[in-house]
Amino acid sequence: MKISSIILLILICCHCSFSQEKEKKPTESEKNTGSNIDWCFEKKYKYPFYGPHVPPYIALQIGYDGFNSSFLEAGLAFNIGHICVSSSTGAIVGGSTSYKRHFSNNIEGIETEIGFYSVVSMGVNINYTYTEKFSTIGVKPFIGVSLYHFQLLWGYNFFSDKKNGIENLPHSSFKLRYTIPLINIDKEKKKLQKRNHR
Repeated sequence: MKISSIILLILICCHCSFSQEKEKKPTESEKNTGSNIDWCFEKKYKYPFYGPHVPPYIALQIGYDGFNSSFLEAGLAFNIGHICVSSSTGAIVGGSTSYKRHFSNNIEGIETEIGFYSVVSMGVNINYTYTEKFSTIGVKPFIGVSLYHFQLLWGYNFFSDKKNGIENLPHSSFKLRYTIPLINIDKEKKKLQKRNHR
């Protein structure tokens, strides 16, 4: 468990070392006249996409779920569209699919969720948790905050098994995650279009 936590911390530190290209924002006169209404989408964006223009992408997501239950998780996250916001906080509109495990109690789970992740984050998580003897399906609405690819979320899980025979699986839990963009979908589409035009 300690080794996994150390590896998680190293990955986050390495990713944070990438610098984000500073993007030019429109002047007040440009905003008022509307002469540069597409300013955000015309600007170049650079990995790891913290700026106000966030492209659609596929990302690796790693995290810690619980604080009481102590699950480690890893999976894929998806930003499904172009996002143009005034603040450079790396907003995401989309979802994720992940695998999680409680190593000391041998509890495993698979979950998928959709939501909006920014200064105010919200969405819904559907999960399946199991051991050798018990299993349960859960639906967990969540709220929280997301800044610079860090997500701190709180949710309450409604289990299909009301008695919840799995120990160390509370209804209420916090989740801390970090998102590492891997594939810029918009960039890959442009490459494909160029190949088709040749």
